[in-house]
Amino acid sequence: MTDIAALERRIARVEAQQEIRALVSTYCMACDDRDLNTLTGLFTPEGTFQSRNGATDAHGRDAIRRHFSSRYAGMGVTNHWTHDHLITLEDDNSATGIVFSHVESSLQGTGFLGATRYHDHYVRQDGQWRFGSRLLDFLYFAPAAEYPGILSEQLRMKAFGRNAAADYPEGLETWRASMPRSDDPALRTTE
Repeated sequence: MTDIAALERRIARVEAQQEIRALVSTYCMACDDRDLNTLTGLFTPEGTFQSRNGATDAHGRDAIRRHFSSRYAGMGVTNHWTHDHLITLEDDNSATGIVFSHVESSLQGTGFLGATRYHDHYVRQDGQWRFGSRLLDFLYFAPAAEYPGILSEQLRMKAFGRNAAADYPEGLETWRASMPRSDDPALRTTE
């Protein structure tokens, strides 16, 4: 005998995940199309958009609009695309997610490449999923010409006239715990 209520709950969860994935895809398209109305409407009225490095800290739709508008001022064409997307549904109206993505962009006439992770909190309001918050982490953001060696560098954030450390993986506790210590006997060589 089929448990109809359990089946309906499972379908509702799948639908919620698909709606959240569509939200993320719409964000990418709105960024690339410079559609500020759509972009800001993807956030809750009190939503936040921040970056771990502190360069971005926008609270509320008006601040998010100002942030993207100022970023676009020196930017040419962009292309955002996502890869894997982990979604954890907390209840019918709240979820979290991590989005793995890349971006190609032109910044002041130079082509840039970036790899990022978004740490999201999603909220369903009035039957529609929106971003309650987005926290952006960078693996790298550098001129395309520097891409071949970028992962062997420590200062992989190379935009806006500065070289800075990236947010991950070095900032992750699991990454630091996996790194051998300089006094590790396994690092000793024998002659």
